[in-house]
Amino acid sequence: MESLGNYYHEHFNCDFRSIRFNCLISPREHNYNGSTDFASEIFHKAEKGQEYKICLKEDRDLSYAYIDDLIEGTFQILETPREKLTKSVYNINTLHFTPSQYIEKMKEIYPDIMVLYKPDLRDVIAQDWPFDFNDSAARNDWGWNPKYTTINSIISQMKIEMERNIKMKQKMLKINNLI
Repeated sequence: MESLGNYYHEHFNCDFRSIRFNCLISPREHNYNGSTDFASEIFHKAEKGQEYKICLKEDRDLSYAYIDDLIEGTFQILETPREKLTKSVYNINTLHFTPSQYIEKMKEIYPDIMVLYKPDLRDVIAQDWPFDFNDSAARNDWGWNPKYTTINSIISQMKIEMERNIKMKQKMLKINNLI
């Protein structure tokens, strides 16, 4: 896609823009079971007092970003005048951490969290992912500046969003019971 977009940009002056996202963290509950989904899924298991199995090694260091930053970055690049962009394809980066570093911070909120490390094929795949997404062009060209740049800031926002989602679900249940 990137090569095709660059080709159309160079040969037909098409305004092609693309972002390479790193590993996404979101408060939404899902069952994708991807390599890095532990950062999102573990909250839901912790809330329910259930054990969570992490498919990565404790020390697998990867690049992550919180969904709100990725959405904001997407809007920023789309709103930037084309003449300010020096590239068509950009990297964006927020922070790096290992599963064990993340769990250590999670224990501050959920001291009884139960985690089992069971590295599998997903860990083998993740070991070949790029470690550093150089995002200097995004920062210079369109002002990429993530808000959630620490594990604590991500975990705090996740907790806020999860509590908001729980309240919304409770309200929806009440409405459904009235109908």
